Amino acid sequence: MSDGRPHFVDWELALWGGPVYDLAVHLHKMSYHPEESAGVVTGWNTVVSGAAAEGWQPGLDTYLAHERVKSAIVDTVRFTKLIADGKLTADSRNSFIDKLVGKLAAAHTILGHPPGIDHAIATTRIQHWTDRAPVANVTGGGSPRIRRYRRGTSRCWHSPTSGR
Repeated sequence: MSDGRPHFVDWELALWGGPVYDLAVHLHKMSYHPEESAGVVTGWNTVVSGAAAEGWQPGLDTYLAHERVKSAIVDTVRFTKLIADGKLTADSRNSFIDKLVGKLAAAHTILGHPPGIDHAIATTRIQHWTDRAPVANVTGGGSPRIRRYRRGTSRCWHSPTSGR
């Protein structure tokens, strides 16, 4: 508490680095409406001083782009696992698919590509991934530690001990 106002420090993610990156991560994760983001940025700019307060605007745009692309990658895996688990209600499942489509569209825009996936395509691809079946034990000698899965023309490897 300072001057009767609470201040929060998230030590779990405390890093040594540019405060503009922290601002970008916060803005990205909070999903503020544009006017709310502008208010947070204005507030941040009034309290940050020194070298961090000089020429920070281009860095914020770069870091926000980075967070959006990173989120598309991480959340594709996370959301697909949640959806494939089969424990979500239909509404929750559709909500996760819509969020995923939005994250992929944002990443495509940043990378200069037109959005390439909609709700129906995402649903079909997730179902295809969920329906995959083990085809062979690839470690030799009968060890079940690593199994290969075939998905169309691509292959992925899965190790039960590492989760990959």
